[in-house]
Amino acid sequence: MEAPKKAPKAQNLAPAWHPGQSGNPSGKKPGTLSLRAILRAKLAEVPEGKDRRTLAEQLVDSTCKAALRGDAQARKLIWESIEGAAQQQIDVTARTYTPPEVSDELMEAYAREAIEVIRRVEEQDR
Repeated sequence: MEAPKKAPKAQNLAPAWHPGQSGNPSGKKPGTLSLRAILRAKLAEVPEGKDRRTLAEQLVDSTCKAALRGDAQARKLIWESIEGAAQQQIDVTARTYTPPEVSDELMEAYAREAIEVIRRVEEQDR
């Protein structure tokens, strides 16, 4: 039987920089706005027209109207915005597996059956 071949070492797992050296030396350009900042600025705008409310105020108003019409997603959005999303509890305790008790008689029966199966296979191979 041939020995299994060793997997080649992955050269790309080592970082391209050395300890103490940044992986992004140029960094973010000064003055670059985050998506959150851009969205906040957009929501603060007051569009032209007779309605002199900000986009944020209009959005809140339309969401509240949708919730009152029975839109479940709008209702959930409002409640989660006010109260926060519901906490989900997850049980992460480890439980150890306890195998079932097996009698010596049963183990011997399994062994006899396994030996019989091996004998039948060997006879078929002859």
